[in-house]
Amino acid sequence: MLHSLEEYITDWHWTNVFQVFLPEGRTSRFNYGFGMILGITCLTASILAVQYLFNFSMCADDTFTFTILVLLSLLATMKILLSVIFMLMLNVKRLHDINESGLWTCLLLMPVLGAILVVFLLFVPGYTFRNQFGVPPA
Repeated sequence: MLHSLEEYITDWHWTNVFQVFLPEGRTSRFNYGFGMILGITCLTASILAVQYLFNFSMCADDTFTFTILVLLSLLATMKILLSVIFMLMLNVKRLHDINESGLWTCLLLMPVLGAILVVFLLFVPGYTFRNQFGVPPA
């Protein structure tokens, strides 16, 4: 049982939450597919929220409502950024699982090649043994 806030912050369970935003380690095909679905869903919802809040803020008749709507749209924009970082790191980890460099993620910037890379990463099996990026995902 944790007795203080400091113990809670330094507890390893808490630090594991941030592992999804780091380009270290490997991930399996299942976790990659599930993570991409989750990331795309969050990204789409955030984009729609920013668009709705921005359009609604233009119709706001008082300063307070306008300020609240702008702040909410800024929060949704931060969620967009976090979703993009999450999906990029997921691609890097999946590339690590097949023993390739994470720099191949740059292909995602090219529309056709990016789609091919995502489909490739969904179907190619990872290494079943330890490689230079770590142990196989459980």
